Amino acid sequence: MSGRVWLTLAVLLLSGCRIVSQQPLVELKNPPNPQMANIDQVWQQKLVPQLTAEAKPLATLIKSLQSAKGFDSACQSYGYRS
Repeated sequence: MSGRVWLTLAVLLLSGCRIVSQQPLVELKNPPNPQMANIDQVWQQKLVPQLTAEAKPLATLIKSLQSAKGFDSACQSYGYRS
């Protein structure tokens, strides 16, 4: 009985694994998006300044969101909904 349990457990654990040939492995390591190659630079030069410029105090934001008519109108007024 315990042999069947171990076999079932092993099959379940290995079912999430997949064998990848060399070419897809290279593609996974080197994404086709050129922006992903220098993500640290993009983060520091573009995203961090935008976040610091548009950041609002949390208490003010929560109060504004609670007083808004709906979630969609609040997203249009105080940010954007992705």
